[in-house]
Amino acid sequence: AAIGGDALVQCLGPINHAKTCAEVKDVTPTHQELSGDTDNGVDGMNGIEYGELLEANEDMQIALPSRPKTDIELPYKLYKLVQSNGSLIERADKHGFCMSRCYYNKTELPQQEVWVEVCDGSCRWRQSSDEVKIIATSVPPNLPSGCVKVKIEPYFVSVENIRTNETYFEGELERGIIPEQSIWEYGKGVNEDGLVVYLKKMNLELLSKSH
Repeated sequence: AAIGGDALVQCLGPINHAKTCAEVKDVTPTHQELSGDTDNGVDGMNGIEYGELLEANEDMQIALPSRPKTDIELPYKLYKLVQSNGSLIERADKHGFCMSRCYYNKTELPQQEVWVEVCDGSCRWRQSSDEVKIIATSVPPNLPSGCVKVKIEPYFVSVENIRTNETYFEGELERGIIPEQSIWEYGKGVNEDGLVVYLKKMNLELLSKSH
């Protein structure tokens, strides 16, 4: 009755517990049986049935999580602070201002401009409240001006060579800029005498309503 329910009792009649005995047997294949000879199979199974049993057993296995990475990606490895010519700057007074700081006194201003150079060395940049200045360091000097193509979009900027299709610098912008008020210049030199892009910020945050 425990297995068949009332329908089985109606068909076969009530169970005589004095003459009834049962044995519960676990027929789940063991690991040793599953790793046996596939030609002979398990308990008389043919090769196809045995293969299906192996696939089902693999699906039921517990997936153990992989060990977490022990290396921590540190932000300062992605950039370095330099002068416009690429020489490193050692800050005597280190402050936790991340990548921006407001100066309320002229005496606090650094004696030299600080630039951020990305880890691949493709550009250096610095910014003020209304402008982002970028030096495309990978543009070679003395390149004919007609070869240089600079694309400035609200959230994208790129510098490439029209003749060779080589991309010197490209990337998406975290904040929007105004292309019509942004310019670039190329002095055919290096550093600030090379290719420099001046991006005018939208500063949409200043126009947002306070909550």
